[in-house]
Amino acid sequence: MRLKQTFFYSAALLVSLTGCGGGGGGETAGGAPAGGSTATNAVTMAGAVIDGYIVGATVCLDLNNNYACDVTEPSAVSGVDGAYTFEVTGDIPAGTQILADIPITATDQDLGPIQKAYNMMAPHDNPEVVTPLTTLVSQEIVSSGGEITAEQAELSVKLALGIDSDTDLLGNDFISVVDEDLQDTAEVLAEALAATKATLESSEGASTLSAAEVTKAAIATVKNVIAAELIVGGQAALTLEEVTDAVTQRVEGQVQNIVAATKSGDGEVVSLVDVIKSGELIILSEEEERIVEGGDYVEGLMMEFVYFPEAEEGKIVDITSGSADKVAFHPYDEEVGRWVSIELGEDYFLGPEGVWSLASENEGAGTKLVENCATFYDDGITASREYCFIRKDLSGLRIGDVIPDLCSDGDDDIPVPGCNPELPAPEGSYAYDTVYSAVDNDLGGYYELWFDSWCGYVCDDAYETTLSGFIAYHQAPLNHSSMGEGCNSPFRVKSYDADAKTGIFEWTSRDGGCNSNWGWEENAVIEESEFSIVTVGNEEIIKTPTPRLLRANNPGEMASFIMFGKAKNTLGDIGIFGGRFYSSGTKVSLPFNGSVDYSIFASRVLVDFVFEQTGMPAFPYDDFLAAE
Repeated sequence: MRLKQTFFYSAALLVSLTGCGGGGGGETAGGAPAGGSTATNAVTMAGAVIDGYIVGATVCLDLNNNYACDVTEPSAVSGVDGAYTFEVTGDIPAGTQILADIPITATDQDLGPIQKAYNMMAPHDNPEVVTPLTTLVSQEIVSSGGEITAEQAELSVKLALGIDSDTDLLGNDFISVVDEDLQDTAEVLAEALAATKATLESSEGASTLSAAEVTKAAIATVKNVIAAELIVGGQAALTLEEVTDAVTQRVEGQVQNIVAATKSGDGEVVSLVDVIKSGELIILSEEEERIVEGGDYVEGLMMEFVYFPEAEEGKIVDITSGSADKVAFHPYDEEVGRWVSIELGEDYFLGPEGVWSLASENEGAGTKLVENCATFYDDGITASREYCFIRKDLSGLRIGDVIPDLCSDGDDDIPVPGCNPELPAPEGSYAYDTVYSAVDNDLGGYYELWFDSWCGYVCDDAYETTLSGFIAYHQAPLNHSSMGEGCNSPFRVKSYDADAKTGIFEWTSRDGGCNSNWGWEENAVIEESEFSIVTVGNEEIIKTPTPRLLRANNPGEMASFIMFGKAKNTLGDIGIFGGRFYSSGTKVSLPFNGSVDYSIFASRVLVDFVFEQTGMPAFPYDDFLAAE
């Protein structure tokens, strides 16, 4: 276990659920991002719809960003080699996407008749090709509220999927240039888009979604949840035959959250300083933490009240919630039955000098708030990562649609007495989408290492507390360990070349799920990931692409790489601990989906309403503010 980071002192809470470009803008009345529109008199847009080349797809300029080709929008039907062309008259709002509707009457020139309908997108500034890969780029732009450019979104997708940075996704006709790797990747993603849409269309739980909302939900789910599980290290991790079953199972298990994310609508950019100065940002998450009084671990709903009246726009300030008063934990059981404070922790980060450090040890460390974004300066000098917030107004929406598990207690779906999912959320009910980005720096990204009071991954005196000792300890069939925030995935070392400092991890999932026997199950599915020992600054680390199994078991795990490094624990003892690495330029969108498993960022009004409906006592804001 590792200590959970506080919100504005470190990024771990956000990422573990887990940026963006600058603020400004908002949305036009039609839903398209405002600002920076491109004036045109008459522009011809032309390109090709590609998985293989798709004949018979309806392609349009989705001017109102509603994920549907409306009759008033310019459109065309793709012909031979997927070619389409249409003319646009008037202004095209910045952030507008091209949408391709691929029905079962269409044909893939490589694979034959389309078996399941699906949709794809591409930025309107890059109309040359509309592919499953450009679809992820477009969705990245839309998820950020239009706050990031197509180039930034393209880089983010490549980093998330492990695709080489020199490979173009936008404008790339991978069929004509015979790029077999991208062809395989596109086929898998197209199958995922189709399987996700088909699963939602047939699911009773998604019956409240309109046809356009199903399209939006399918694309967003593939982008935010599924793609990184199917594409690992730039390669398809599953065959086409395996994709449908894997995707269907994944989507069926998250239908409620997918509906919640879709029903909550699009967001707008607001001043983060104003929100924080007024104490209108609260974080809710289901956690197991150690309480200050007695040091016992308790499990329940953690609430962080983010209130910093001293926050200033554009100035690095210490807005850490480092005092126990600013974080409360509510297990509400017979033994506690009240709000209690939890112990706060932080993660090591690799600073510019290439050594592990804690932000609390560095003079001037803090956070700069600019418009809707918070940029962290852990060493007090250099920016390391950034979080941006898009606010969504849930006022008037059926509360059961946007927080689907509100009125059920536990995995058995026991109804909560007095809770009414039919009620509308009260005025002032806001939730937030977040976007994380790793800032460009001399280390090539952001490294974080988790630690606690435990001894680390090597606790056997027969092995050295070094990376070599870690590898020797885990060399199959000797020992295995597990990694994961919410659901641990067992791993061990299959092979290691000491001269090259490279090797292969084996990862597996326990057949009985997260709570099953911790033994290594020989007949379970095994995934391999290549690792290497690299020197970053003055530290040696083991780094490997995040395996698909780990992502599948921990839906909030979005880092490109996981890693292991040597550091001190909270008792001052040396150990080998796990962590993450985000390459510079990584941008990860984390939309609100109503689940405390991912954390909910919400306004005080919404949180108070949730507490009222679930029978929890109100948080004592007045006492807290009076103490301040």
